Amino acid sequence: MATTPPAYLDFIAANNDYVANRPVHHAGLSNLPSKRLTIVTCMDTRIDPHKQLGIRLGEAHILRNAGGAITADVIRSIHLSQTALGTREVAVFHHTYCGALPGTASASDTDAEKDADGNLLPSVYGDERAFCQFDQVEGSVKKSLHVLRTQGKLEPGTILTGWVYDVISGRITKVEGPE
Repeated sequence: MATTPPAYLDFIAANNDYVANRPVHHAGLSNLPSKRLTIVTCMDTRIDPHKQLGIRLGEAHILRNAGGAITADVIRSIHLSQTALGTREVAVFHHTYCGALPGTASASDTDAEKDADGNLLPSVYGDERAFCQFDQVEGSVKKSLHVLRTQGKLEPGTILTGWVYDVISGRITKVEGPE
């Protein structure tokens, strides 16, 4: 069986191309997102929030992790995004055919984060394992919105929305639910 060469071997050539073709205005971009927006989404390779949502460089913070889960680190990042960098809108995007859906990932108690004594670390989702698997995409979005509303320390007046991205059609659907 042939092995794939390490991806890092392409870094320098790709970066040289990027530098040669980089628009001059990128150097002058602020670290303050101009749309005052934070997007939380999955790390899935089929997701490109910039292209799929028409977000340009400098317009939003993009937070990515497995399943787009609202973990303690995501809450910390949103809090910093809001208090230090002025964002006032959070959009949560989960997607179809996610590796965090049961049967598509190999999560178990051994995959969950543990403390030095081997005890499972608490999850912001309550009694679920730190891996944050979910059974149904729309339900997971609603759960994430609930966690952000109740534990997210969001700034007053923050606009919070939830979405499902269909990896087959490329379409997004807004998830409606209780505020």
